[in-house]
Parts: sequence; structure tokens; C-alpha cells
Amino acid sequence: MEALPFLSNLGITAFQAARPPTVQSFPLAFSANNISQWTAAVAELIPSLDTRYDWAVTIKRYVEQCAQTGTFPFQALHQTRNDQISDFLTERRRAFVKFINMTGMLEHVYLKATHRTVTVTESGFHLRVHGDAIIEDPTYTTFLQRVPYPKMLLRTADNHYVRQLTNGLEVFAYNEYARGMKQRWIVGYEIVCPIFPDLPNNQTPTKDELERFILDILWMPLLRSMRPIHQMRRLI
Repeated sequence: MEALPFLSNLGITAFQAARPPTVQSFPLAFSANNISQWTAAVAELIPSLDTRYDWAVTIKRYVEQCAQTGTFPFQALHQTRNDQISDFLTERRRAFVKFINMTGMLEHVYLKATHRTVTVTESGFHLRVHGDAIIEDPTYTTFLQRVPYPKMLLRTADNHYVRQLTNGLEVFAYNEYARGMKQRWIVGYEIVCPIFPDLPNNQTPTKDELERFILDILWMPLLRSMRPIHQMRRLI
């Protein structure tokens, strides 16, 4: 697993982290109302030789369980700001999926891989999601500019086709002609969130910990729960 969730910021002691998660080692930062979701996540775990990996799998499954049941994962004290972020991301995710389904922008697109990055700013964060795409249709650029949809505009500064779907959400597509590969495209979107996350403990988190928290805890459950019709295999 590339990015293991940080554990100390969730109230998990070094003693607990050195052992596989159990029902009794329920993290202090999680909401006590969600014991059943944690119990279910622990029950699904197949222990490995790496306890950090075991914790990562269980925590991610717990967050997914909470998303499925519509419950917030953390203590009520910390819900306000993170709830706002969750609502903000949900609206942008829903808008992106609706746009993709309505336009068919990814209908005949093969995604080789997808990438997700978070950059923390002074007031919030930027979330970028994009896919390495193979597009064989030579008229794809004409399609992108079709009115009324997709109606993407060519930004001459970087030769990217872009469209602002709503405040804080921009869809983009560009071709890597410079590398001599006319069928190779980068397709994705960027979300600019003006809300700074509130980590569920009193420690000062590092930049890396903040970015992991946003990506693993706040974003990935949304990404999995709402997917474009023609891209069920790749998470974009």
C-alpha cells in the first residue's frame, strides 16, 4: 500500500500500532457511535506480517463502512470543519460524475492508470485527479469543444482544454503531442477547497499527514461510492 494512514493522529498508541487492530483497540479519535462499523471492519481483516498494513486496511474499511451508512467517522467535537469539507467534496464529485455521464467524455477512452495528489495551502487544499488515457478518435478535440456540451475551451497558455463546472472544480484534458504520441492524453479535474481540515487530536500534524488525511479519509470513500458509468474499473 503506497500511502499508509498515520496512526498517532488517530489516537492509536505505539503499543496498539505494534499489534493487529482489534475491536478493543478502537481508535480514540473515532466516534463512539460507530463501534459496529469498526467491529465489521476488524472482522474482515486477514492479518499479515505487517501491522501498519493491517491498521491501514482496517481504517480504510471502517471509513468506507461509515460512508455506506451515512455516519461521520470521527468524534462530534471535530465534525464541523471536516463535515464542511466532506459536503464540499461530495458536491464537486457529484458534479464531475454528472458531467462525464452526460457528455460521454470517457465513453470510448481507455485509462491506463489514474493518479491522485493533494497539495495543502495556507487556507485549504488543492486535490488533483487525472488519468493517463489512450484516445484513438482523431476528432476528440472537436468533440471536446462541442456546444452545448462538453463545451471545453482551449487555454492557449498551456494548450489544455478546460471547463469550470462550478466554483472550485475545473475539468481538463490535454494531449502530449510534444512526446510524439498523438493518442496519449491526460484527462482529469482539479478541486480547490477553501477549508482547512481539522485532524481529530491535539497534535500538530505534518504537511504529509494532512495530505494523507484528506486523500485517505475524506476523499477516497467518495471516489469509490460515485463513479462515472463507463469507468467502473479505474478510480477517476
